[in-house]
Amino acid sequence: MKSRKGLKILGAIVAIIVILLIVATVVVNIIFTKEKLMAMLVPKVETALKRKVEIQDINVSIWGGLGVDVKGMKAFNPPGYTQKELFQFDQLQVRVKFMPLLHKRIEVKKVILENPVINLEKAPSGVSNYSDLTQSKGGRIVLPVAFERMEIKNGEIHYLDDQGK
Repeated sequence: MKSRKGLKILGAIVAIIVILLIVATVVVNIIFTKEKLMAMLVPKVETALKRKVEIQDINVSIWGGLGVDVKGMKAFNPPGYTQKELFQFDQLQVRVKFMPLLHKRIEVKKVILENPVINLEKAPSGVSNYSDLTQSKGGRIVLPVAFERMEIKNGEIHYLDDQGK
């Protein structure tokens, strides 16, 4: 008898947790719609990269960890380069740890980048299409970043030095 009562309590607890996760998913998707996320993130990414950016789809995820999924992103080169895009990828998944968020810290748990294509190019003038990203007014930019897990699936890097033809 006691074991059946214990199983019923355990089953009820599991059911409540599943229901809470489903409700949390619905609430997150109502609050953070694709349009809101695009309006919040695209201008910030464009400012940070100093380039026009296009994102096909973006959403917040709580399944498999709290994070964001970005699909079909392109960052365009400034005029004067052979390649249209500086980089593009099919999908980016970023997951963060939940507990540090309660202490106003972001700790990245996992980053998965699928099918990235990076086009590094040096124009005839000798200026590379990424030089503005590696320099700041105070010198080089250093970003300390650590991941528990990082994957790059099917990536390509193309380098074109058009300086000497």
